[in-house]
Amino acid sequence: MGLSAARNTGLQNSYGKYVQFLDADDLIHPEKLRIQTDYLEVHTGIDIVHGNAIYFNEEDAQTLFQQDIAPQQAFPQVSGKGEVVLKYLVDNNFIVVSSPLVRRTLINKVGLFDRSYKSYEDWQYWFRSAIDGACFQYVGLHGTETYIRQGHTSMMSDKKKLTAAGIKLRNYMRPHLSGALKLYNRYRLLKLKARKMTL
Repeated sequence: MGLSAARNTGLQNSYGKYVQFLDADDLIHPEKLRIQTDYLEVHTGIDIVHGNAIYFNEEDAQTLFQQDIAPQQAFPQVSGKGEVVLKYLVDNNFIVVSSPLVRRTLINKVGLFDRSYKSYEDWQYWFRSAIDGACFQYVGLHGTETYIRQGHTSMMSDKKKLTAAGIKLRNYMRPHLSGALKLYNRYRLLKLKARKMTL
């Protein structure tokens, strides 16, 4: 039934103050939950704390946590709320799904994942969180890393599906944006529609 439905099943059958998403082919550092939980316990105004993402190959998996690996800097280190966060989310999804630890109170406010999204469901969820006033905080402490597996068949490899999902997401964003962000989103939407015609 897709990622959104799977994540919703997890949310509906879980409990506790915080939620960690983790896809079956990825990993998190053994200290991640402790460090990020401690952070949220102290910083009660933060809804989502996120850290670094490290990409790895299957042959690296056995020694991954023993290595001193520099995190990839492909993702901006975003902290804040409102338009501070929206301007990054309108550009791209800056948080891989297993990077953040999320307060349950925010999930209760934002609701479940939209099951109509077969791709970019996490991007849409972070956007919804931002327009609902969520406060995001980047904390790049060692031990908070998520590890994203490379070199396997991915649902992210189908260009037609991704383009259609991107159009759907940007159409969703439109009524929630204004000014320069609205214009930029329109520009990206037009580029996606042009790409769709060539696929």
